[in-house]
Amino acid sequence: VYVLPVPLKKSGIYHFRVAIYDSETGKAGAAAKFLETPKFEKQRLWISNLTLNEIPTKKQKETLNKSSLYSNTTNRKFALPTYLSYRSVIYNAKKSGEGQTDVEVQTRLILDNRIVRETPFVKLTTADQKDPNRIDLAGAIRLDKDLAPGNYIFQLIVRDGLTKKKFQIATQWVDFELTR
Repeated sequence: VYVLPVPLKKSGIYHFRVAIYDSETGKAGAAAKFLETPKFEKQRLWISNLTLNEIPTKKQKETLNKSSLYSNTTNRKFALPTYLSYRSVIYNAKKSGEGQTDVEVQTRLILDNRIVRETPFVKLTTADQKDPNRIDLAGAIRLDKDLAPGNYIFQLIVRDGLTKKKFQIATQWVDFELTR
């Protein structure tokens, strides 16, 4: 995993491109991704990018270096059956007069433009959050052998009941591959 901080002067949509050359093998590779940085000054509901990680089994944990257990979020190819953890951050959820939020979360698993799994909206407890303007969100999904191998999309939908209807929903997604 390689980390390259890139300071951005203003919010908006950016297209990042990366090329890598391995001098030992002579191989090269490239990747590109669009990234939207939110306009926090507008105080709208936003969700950070999602990260997916396989939750290692007890046997896998014994063979892995502790520091590498949750650091590689770039590998998005998983063998069935598995458990995946997801993480994101919710920004700018509105608060009631008592300082409480009314945030609900729903997840979807999509294959070939059809929803194969969907959870109902579940109210998010934010009482233990240090900063109500930055809510850490973490969860896990179980992916059983009944799922077909293929390219999936995991979608996270957040709804803020205290926000104007026009800005009430924010969504984020990440693609990944399931194999046997």
